Amino acid sequence: MEGQTTPARGSLKRKLDPGFQGQNNHQKVLVVGDHMSKDVRSSTKSCSNQWDYEVFLSFRGADTRKNFIDHLYSALVRIGIRTFCDDNELPRGENISKELINAIHGSKISLVIFSKDYASSTWCLDELVQILHCRSTMNHIFIPIFYHVNPSDIRQQTGPFAETFARHEERFQEDMERVQRWRAAFTEAADCSGFNPQSDANGYEARFIEKIVEQVLYKLNPIRLNVVQHPVGIDFHVEEMKTLLQLGTSSTNELLIMGMYGMGGIGKTTLAKAVYNHICDGFEGSSCLLNVREVSEQSNGLIQLQEQLLFDILRVKIFLIGNVDKGISLIKERLHRKRVLVVLDDVDRLDQIYALARNGEWFFGPGSRVIITTRDEHLLDKLGVNYSYKVEKMNHSDSLQLFSWHAFNMPHPEEDFCEISTAVVDYAGGVPLALEVFGSELRGRSIIKWKTTLERFKKSPNAQIQKILGISFGSLDHTTREVFLDIACFFTGVNIEYVFKILEECGSFPHIAINILVQRSLVKIDYPNLRMHDLIRDMGREIVRQESRHPGKRSRLWSHEDVLKVLKNHTGSEVVEGLSLNPPIHEDHVISLESEAFANMKNLRLLQIKGVKNLKLEGCAEHLSKELRWICWHSCPLRFLPPRLHLENLVVLDMQYSKIKQVWKLENNILSKLKVLNLSFCEDLAKSPNFLQVPNLEELILEGCTGLVELHESIGYLKGLVLLNLNGCKSLMNLPESISNLKSLKCFLMGRCFNIMRNLADRTTINLSNRSWNLRNFLRASLHVFGSLVKLGLRNSNLLEGDFPIDFGGLSSLQDLDLSVNDFHDLPHGICHLPKLTRLNLAESRSIRSISTLPANLRILFAFSCESLERISISESRLDALVLRDCHKLVDIQGFESLASTIAVGLEGCLEQEEDIDFVKNTLLQLQKWKWPSMVERRQIWLYGDEIPNWFSHKRKGSSISFHIPPLSDQGVINGLVFGVVISNKNILHVWHGSISVVFHNKTRGHRQVIEGFICYTVGSEDYLLLVQVGVGGGSEIPYGQVMINGEEIEVSFEFECSQAPEYNRVKECGVHLLIIQPEEEAGSMVYSEKKKKMMEDDLMQDTLATKLTRHGPRNRRMFREYDGIDSFVSYIERMKHTSLRRPTQWSSSVTRATPF
Repeated sequence: MEGQTTPARGSLKRKLDPGFQGQNNHQKVLVVGDHMSKDVRSSTKSCSNQWDYEVFLSFRGADTRKNFIDHLYSALVRIGIRTFCDDNELPRGENISKELINAIHGSKISLVIFSKDYASSTWCLDELVQILHCRSTMNHIFIPIFYHVNPSDIRQQTGPFAETFARHEERFQEDMERVQRWRAAFTEAADCSGFNPQSDANGYEARFIEKIVEQVLYKLNPIRLNVVQHPVGIDFHVEEMKTLLQLGTSSTNELLIMGMYGMGGIGKTTLAKAVYNHICDGFEGSSCLLNVREVSEQSNGLIQLQEQLLFDILRVKIFLIGNVDKGISLIKERLHRKRVLVVLDDVDRLDQIYALARNGEWFFGPGSRVIITTRDEHLLDKLGVNYSYKVEKMNHSDSLQLFSWHAFNMPHPEEDFCEISTAVVDYAGGVPLALEVFGSELRGRSIIKWKTTLERFKKSPNAQIQKILGISFGSLDHTTREVFLDIACFFTGVNIEYVFKILEECGSFPHIAINILVQRSLVKIDYPNLRMHDLIRDMGREIVRQESRHPGKRSRLWSHEDVLKVLKNHTGSEVVEGLSLNPPIHEDHVISLESEAFANMKNLRLLQIKGVKNLKLEGCAEHLSKELRWICWHSCPLRFLPPRLHLENLVVLDMQYSKIKQVWKLENNILSKLKVLNLSFCEDLAKSPNFLQVPNLEELILEGCTGLVELHESIGYLKGLVLLNLNGCKSLMNLPESISNLKSLKCFLMGRCFNIMRNLADRTTINLSNRSWNLRNFLRASLHVFGSLVKLGLRNSNLLEGDFPIDFGGLSSLQDLDLSVNDFHDLPHGICHLPKLTRLNLAESRSIRSISTLPANLRILFAFSCESLERISISESRLDALVLRDCHKLVDIQGFESLASTIAVGLEGCLEQEEDIDFVKNTLLQLQKWKWPSMVERRQIWLYGDEIPNWFSHKRKGSSISFHIPPLSDQGVINGLVFGVVISNKNILHVWHGSISVVFHNKTRGHRQVIEGFICYTVGSEDYLLLVQVGVGGGSEIPYGQVMINGEEIEVSFEFECSQAPEYNRVKECGVHLLIIQPEEEAGSMVYSEKKKKMMEDDLMQDTLATKLTRHGPRNRRMFREYDGIDSFVSYIERMKHTSLRRPTQWSSSVTRATPF
């Protein structure tokens, strides 16, 4: 059973009431009388402060005033319930209708006593209409009392009510709509669950009144659930959940189902309980069934849950439910007209839902709300819930605060413990359960103990955390468990397509299994790589450890110590399926092993040897398993693969940085299952293998094979080849003619193949396997030969603009084109005809002077370090990212207004610092004034800079800032904010990209908005300034901003995350600038017209874009490597694009609606 956790965004379990196990254990909730406890009285009185009255009595005086009403009123007043009764409350001579309406609106509960003459009073009928209106719009509680009348007569206006309504129709012939409202109200009221003296008290009036008072007290003081001791960050999420539940809106009367999912310990239950506490008193009944999964596994567990549900909502004697089917019938019968709130916590099977809430249709009445928490997203999809809400991990700031409460009993670490606290919080990874367990475990210990305990946590997970996280693993089928363990031990952070290829041949159905793991929040696809939370990874590895005390009898080995022990002692067994020898970076001593160590590992599927600089392997290769699907052996010292090595089942052979000269000697080896051959940076490789031996190869990677001089002619027989990477094959002289047969090729990379390009360029013709091609003919031929290409890399190929054909239409599928480090002066015109091109890399093309006429669908343009670039036109483009760093001669950016739909712009080193800042300021201000309907409410620019500009309204050292909204004019509106962040970037020697999250907190109103998805991408060691503009107002990044008023206190904090170098990057300074627009400006921004667009363009051109820029000399910065993180940046910005195109919060990007808005 899960422990209590603050929601990251909750898992907290509460057992069923221990006294609630069956009919014999039923305990009466309340006995009405003079012995009412003082606690109940005080609790009732405290509730009344929110209302003028707690109960409004609607009745026909002639029928009931002097008997039943008198007794009921006295019973309510006796225990301190403030009750409205017209005889006592209405002053003489006032308009009764107005006073009645005010009294109804000012009451929490209405008791409507339907007696035989109730309908004869038009006042009573108008009261009823008002009461039901409040019920549908204000969460007003309506309880009908059928006092010696039949509900069916009320529903159909028959019996004693038939004649009464006939008289009303005769009397109000000119106002028949009013009569119809009365009839509709009668019908609606009869469909609501209420009280009847015969069925509820066998006709005994005293007992009947007692039961009514019990129900009223329960409605006034519903049982609140214990949430958590330190509810860090929970209020914001509760408010957002309440918004999604659409309470008090036009959708109040709709039945709405909310599903919450996430990994174990993340805070689902805590959040669900907190929401329950906030809204439960607005329903006719409520029930929170916690730990459904565990209880349902007990004997008669589902029956217990059904009984608890009925008791919680009806507050009557426990029903004797003999079986689940009877329970379903009872729930449907008793609750199908009630507006209820039901929480079903930790559900893992559909039969649990069917028994408690839905069997074909939902069991509850209009206006009900059902909240389901689960670890399985797919279960919610099958249910067809209205919303699926993913509970994500806590951010770093909240994580540190929660941890500190448990470790130090205060919201921040003690001064000497700051660094080690951050390390613990980082390992917990935003999981509330782990933060609380770690904090409690470390409390009161020395720093030395903290360090040793943290290392112990990493090697052997905490038992409590292991138990909670292990529940998700236990719910998986066998095949999916095996895939989960493979990922946990070997494939975290690995390309998903790569993993698919390997595991498919293991018979694991990885597409299905990984989809299930994603739905259970056990794996995340951070495309293109698989990701797994550190705690979940360690949970999986601990499951493997527990298979045996002896490492050689475990299914998977990844620990360097365990692997060496098994290999040196020859203790491996048939149980071993995967082994990874990957020593710590600082270890470089010689490792000597014998191949016989693998002899008993006959079921070994996965073998990885990585990071071993000095490995000596002696013995016969035939000892290796015939079941091998994956060999990843980096820096292999072998000159060729042993001829007796069994590779018939091999799918991936990855031998990067190896000494290999010839892949295999024997020509008769057929590796029919091999799909990936990666020989990157094998500098001694002189010729490629005969590809007839690998007929089903899909990916051939020969990047950096500087000694490769020949590509075997048989490559043309690889009909399924989709990736060919020849980047950096400097010695390769020609391409075989058969390469034109590669009809399936989608990605062809041949940058820095200097000899091929030089020969093609320097000679009029060159014989390529009996075929004469010059460079132009080569490129033109490629349009037809490689029509299926999606990615083409021609980096550093000495290309001129004349080498390109005018018509690129043959490359109709091309999406990614790399022309970086080439020598053309203008962008080749034919490129604009590439219909699907979305990414273009022109970086370090030092002769290019202008860039214009970009492809219509281009989304990402890299043009950094283009030293001669003077002008660029993006007027007709729809870029998501534009990177222009260190373009020192740049003087004009035409059409910069397209920044309005651009996520990220890099302008570092393009402008003088002061002009740079003014340029950005004026641009952002102009764009904010002329806000078109199509404009995305987010823009960001990054530059060199070590301080926040002076024009900012508010700025401060550190990562957070507080300020008060200044006085605004009567009609002034804040319709945008500019955030500024200076990122300290000392001692960074490589390319990195990171993300910024902004926590916007209106402390006066208690609203908090977390905006994610801002990115930085750069190289070098200079500080960086990131400027971010966000919209304010309905549908924008900060919806609460539209009601920010004078004097309100605002706090904004910034969190920077860079996985590549977290120790060097931090937020050094931050600032906020308010963009205030006056009425005349705002009116002008509402309607878009060509005239206004032209005015905007003129303003921009005059104020910013025509600015002549001071020339800079080149900065002292190292040259770029082949990719320099560009591929990962592209993936990163594509993910961020989806976040920025909607209103993102810490969790809202995961909120989906099953039906269209």
